Amino acid sequence: MSPHLNDGDLALFLRSVDTYNADDIIVYSHEDKEYSSRIIAVGGDLVTIDDDGNLFVNNEQVSSAAVYDMSTVESLPISFPQRIPTGSYFILNDNLDAEEDSRQFGAVLGTDIDGKIITILRTRIE
Repeated sequence: MSPHLNDGDLALFLRSVDTYNADDIIVYSHEDKEYSSRIIAVGGDLVTIDDDGNLFVNNEQVSSAAVYDMSTVESLPISFPQRIPTGSYFILNDNLDAEEDSRQFGAVLGTDIDGKIITILRTRIE
């Protein structure tokens, strides 16, 4: 999640959250490992990555930077557009090359979310 969360940082998260929103940073489980990522879309939203690698939520471009180059988009294991199921979330890492996220394994179930990060304490200054 660099640059928002770096090695050595202490992240405090709230476990008792009823709903999550776009732009929340969450802690979740996937294949018996814990990760932190940012929510991009919530249940009911339509997510698209176009042939140029641009990300759209409900037909609005999320950022000007492409999340993938064109050759990679064609080889994604999930297809787009993708309607996010109710109770699920489409998540991305801030550092898009760091590890897998919803671009590879699809939406994260709300039951797989452990909590929402509420503060980050820097343990070292670079």
